[in-house]
Amino acid sequence: MTGRHVLYSDGNPTRIAWAISTGTRTLTQRRTQAKIYHGRVSEIQARFIALHVGLFWGIGVFAIRNGDDIRMVVSDPAMPSYMKSKSGGDAFIDGRIRFVDMLLQQRGLRATFRYAAPAENIATPLLE
Repeated sequence: MTGRHVLYSDGNPTRIAWAISTGTRTLTQRRTQAKIYHGRVSEIQARFIALHVGLFWGIGVFAIRNGDDIRMVVSDPAMPSYMKSKSGGDAFIDGRIRFVDMLLQQRGLRATFRYAAPAENIATPLLE
């Protein structure tokens, strides 16, 4: 049996955050951007870092399991189309897209991507 989960993510040049809603609980995390990226990445690059790290973390703590269905709620309206086309026109973003795709394939995860305005994205307040 597979789970249906929602992974919310958001980021900025100094912080990343994510929340995973499993239906029975919501796990939240926030981190300072890694030293090599801190203050050096754009808003959208930071948001792709948050998506990648949030997915990886969710798998690592078993909130997301092999074969799960995941709705990924992202905080930039361009991100769903970038994920669909497998390109964001930026080498850094394209690298994050490849990592996310690799995790999805390796774990047999079925993902959909949806943009949510900051007021709807429960990861956004975690950046403060």
